Amino acid sequence: MAAPPQLRALLVAVNALLRKRRYHAALAVLKGFRNGAVYGAKIRAPHALVMTFLFRNGSLQEKLWAILQATYMHSWNLAWFVFTYKGLRALQSRIQGKTYPAHAFLAAFLGGILVFGENNNINSQVKILPRWGCLGDRVRLCLGKKKKKHTKKTTQSWTNQTSLQENLVHGLPI
Repeated sequence: MAAPPQLRALLVAVNALLRKRRYHAALAVLKGFRNGAVYGAKIRAPHALVMTFLFRNGSLQEKLWAILQATYMHSWNLAWFVFTYKGLRALQSRIQGKTYPAHAFLAAFLGGILVFGENNNINSQVKILPRWGCLGDRVRLCLGKKKKKHTKKTTQSWTNQTSLQENLVHGLPI
């Protein structure tokens, strides 16, 4: 069954819009938000399920509610971090005309403060991941698998991890 002409015209218009370089940064920010939300849910839901049933007391309904809350908070925080990070990177690049390594550090620092600054269980667990990632990245850097110079000072765990990821050959997965 063929698509109606209006739908085909809409698809052509949307694809033309997506191909324009002018909108690349805005679309990258939106895509980052979506990818952060999806990744946050994919990572947190199984973890929350296992940890809640192993270590939390209460009824089944309370446990399921705790799983949903933890998954939502983690997904939301990660989505907003990626949105803030990519938005600030695009803004810095536009203002200065090109991208510098310090842009990743500054964007991650501000994103980390804005999104992960609240002290709660989810953010405490989220901060552990980059610390272990930093350790692995430092090992890779010591083995000579670096592309550019990385920053040494860990002001926030996400700042360090993100800037290290930006300077490795494989880049950020989100």
